[in-house]
Amino acid sequence: MDVATSKNVTGPTTAASTTTRVTRSVSVGALVISALAGAWTIFHLFWNFAGQTSDDYWGIALLILFLLALVAAFMHYFQERSTRKVDASAERFPEPAISKFFLASERSAAVWFVVRMNVGAQ
Repeated sequence: MDVATSKNVTGPTTAASTTTRVTRSVSVGALVISALAGAWTIFHLFWNFAGQTSDDYWGIALLILFLLALVAAFMHYFQERSTRKVDASAERFPEPAISKFFLASERSAAVWFVVRMNVGAQ
């Protein structure tokens, strides 16, 4: 009985630790994407101020970083989807869960950071 009990106890714990590990990995990935977007934008600004005329591939790099940030944000969204259920009785016109995630969540900050870098440097 102790073996069966220990298997039941370790099963959910292992699943929870795996979910925590994936969440941590996605968070670190979003941080790395934000750091790369910021560094690439600063490089792009210095490149332009120096009068360089060759292409520094800034637009392509930010597009790729935006897509990676979007994938990371959707991974966070699908992990948190069950906690973002809308209670229809609490609000007259409830906001959809996906818009709450993208517009009112810290987890989608990497997407908006890359967008701000693109808009701000142009």
